[in-house]
Amino acid sequence: MSKAIHIHQCNGQGSHHWPFIDKYNAQGDITPPRILQALADSGSNQEILLALEIRHRAYYPDEYKLEENLRASVAYWRQWVEK
Repeated sequence: MSKAIHIHQCNGQGSHHWPFIDKYNAQGDITPPRILQALADSGSNQEILLALEIRHRAYYPDEYKLEENLRASVAYWRQWVEK
């Protein structure tokens, strides 16, 4: 059982490492309820770190929004997980 899981928004067409913001949440497949349900269904009773793995490549159109997108992603996930 893993004690840490990296998460990022993506879809079935690639592992994009998108931030969890409205623009990409509308296109992506990753939702907090599905992730948290899968963890609950695993039977694990240990604390698991969910680590954001969000990439802003040099050619990425929102590179200048890195900090803003990270803050928004954290706020999005905080709605679903304990602080």
